Amino acid sequence: MASDDKNNLEYNGYTLDTKYQKCENIKKEFEEKLQGAVTKWKSEGIKAVWVKARKNHSEVVPVCTELGFDFHHAQPGYVMLTKWLPDDIENRIPGFANQYLGVAGFVVNDKGQLLVIQEKYNLIKKHWKLPGGLADL
Repeated sequence: MASDDKNNLEYNGYTLDTKYQKCENIKKEFEEKLQGAVTKWKSEGIKAVWVKARKNHSEVVPVCTELGFDFHHAQPGYVMLTKWLPDDIENRIPGFANQYLGVAGFVVNDKGQLLVIQEKYNLIKKHWKLPGGLADL
């Protein structure tokens, strides 16, 4: 399966968009390809898979749910489904954005030095920021 997005770094995951899948009979071919891909990805340590099922490919939604995917959110023109692959790790896929509470700290020591961090998974290299994050629900 072709992935259009490999930026799920925290989850070592893939986002599949049906818009980019090269299938003549999308339902049949998508099912065969996705089933094989999920098995392969699970063995490779991939944690999360996102499927963006476009409105014109809605026939893949039952295929995804039969393979254990669940609904994440819907927007005009598509529905997003997710599957957490590891059996031994708690599902860490965040819920769809509604409101999130974020926190950050501004810490200065006696020498006037500011505490900053680098994210382990960051698309921008050498990017420093204040320590912080999102609060769990």
